Amino acid sequence: MASYEDRLADLVTAAKESETTQLHVLHDGRELTSLDGNGEALNTASVTKLLVNITVGRAVRLGLLALDDPVHRWFPEWSNGPRARITIRHVMGHVSGLAADTWPQLDVSPPPDLVAYVLHELPLVKEPGRFWAYNNAAVMVLPAVVSRAAGMPYLEFARREMFEPLGIDHWTWRCDEAGNPLAMATAAVNAASLAKCGQLLAQDGWWEGNQLLDPDWVSVCRRPPIEAVRGAGLLMFEGWSDDRAVGDPIAFGHDGSGGQHLWIFPTSRLVIARLRDNRLPDNRGYDLGTPAQQFRDLVRLGAALEEALLRTTDSE
Repeated sequence: MASYEDRLADLVTAAKESETTQLHVLHDGRELTSLDGNGEALNTASVTKLLVNITVGRAVRLGLLALDDPVHRWFPEWSNGPRARITIRHVMGHVSGLAADTWPQLDVSPPPDLVAYVLHELPLVKEPGRFWAYNNAAVMVLPAVVSRAAGMPYLEFARREMFEPLGIDHWTWRCDEAGNPLAMATAAVNAASLAKCGQLLAQDGWWEGNQLLDPDWVSVCRRPPIEAVRGAGLLMFEGWSDDRAVGDPIAFGHDGSGGQHLWIFPTSRLVIARLRDNRLPDNRGYDLGTPAQQFRDLVRLGAALEEALLRTTDSE
């Protein structure tokens, strides 16, 4: 059988072949390998949603909000009618019932105030809590809720309660013209910093002597928001070792446009962060890349590496 060193070499080779810009791999907090993992901060695309998950979890840990709180607790615009039933859990689980408006993408001009757009213009098309639809627009209310619950700007909360405790110094996060952080994408860190976020989740919210997230936060967020959904939780997805998604998932995390990845393999506490620099020259937007560049085999290769790591651990 292949050793974990062989499986790690397979992962690194595939990463290079898929034009990976940064790769950082941790096993139970120990660095296994890194390809420019401490390089410049890169846009994490939709992996940003997993960072939003952590900040919401931190707010829950601090007693500032609860998953089943209605959004109208902070935004009375939704106090009446069916929107009054929309909860934080619904928005995080993509079951709010709001129109599945997955724009604005980075190459489209969005409304200047995306939170106002979601609150006042995005139509409710389904009963809240009944139907799943991935929704880049609806998640915009989550940083706004955290901000109001914490009594400070969201990015200040994220700095104090997530980035600083994890020792992440170099990060950026784009906002709309009204100053609302873009929750669907645009948080930028390097792969080593992103792997720290994964390690926090692998350790069930425990970090250097502090319980930053509730111990059951990950298990709660991995559960499907409704029975009809498989493979999706609260701002996170499940990963399988092959495309058939047979049996139990072996990883959880999130991917993003252009091949951004953060996957956590909880059995061994293996964490893989992969980023690709998708910027086009002269600030002409972003290149989503080819299927090969998006590194869709990452979870499969991570599963093989985890299996080898577990064999090594069992034999010691």
